[in-house]
Amino acid sequence: MKTYFFKFSKSIITLSIAALVLCCAAFAWNLRNFIYNLSINGKITVYEGLTYSILAFTTVFLSIIIISLWTKSYYKITEKALVIRYGILKNEISLQSITDIKLLRKSKKLVIFFDKEKYMVIIVKEEWYDDFIEDLRKANSSIIYECQTEEDENK
Repeated sequence: MKTYFFKFSKSIITLSIAALVLCCAAFAWNLRNFIYNLSINGKITVYEGLTYSILAFTTVFLSIIIISLWTKSYYKITEKALVIRYGILKNEISLQSITDIKLLRKSKKLVIFFDKEKYMVIIVKEEWYDDFIEDLRKANSSIIYECQTEEDENK
């Protein structure tokens, strides 16, 4: 079936770009200090070597996480489950456990209810709401779909 990618807000995109820039700056600063200390002393201690290694590993690891959030965040509807992937994290919700879908027009949110009292807000482009709902209902025809108008939400 179709894959629906997350719709990130502008503030999240801005923050993640800033974090990625900081990771690159920290890596460059760490590398500069390593080269500088090596050229001054001609050698580095075990403690300094571990410190530089850990800092380099941490900045690279955080950069990979940020990039994976951009590229690997999606919802995918299979024959048996709704797969939710958020970067390196993955979760599956059985389609049989999904009971309701509500589209809240005022807040422009799509909410799915599953396992009696659990729910999740789906974060995709608004243009994809109808396709997403249709694909879910094709996979499980017992899902109840409800579209709440602004007046219903105000009550």
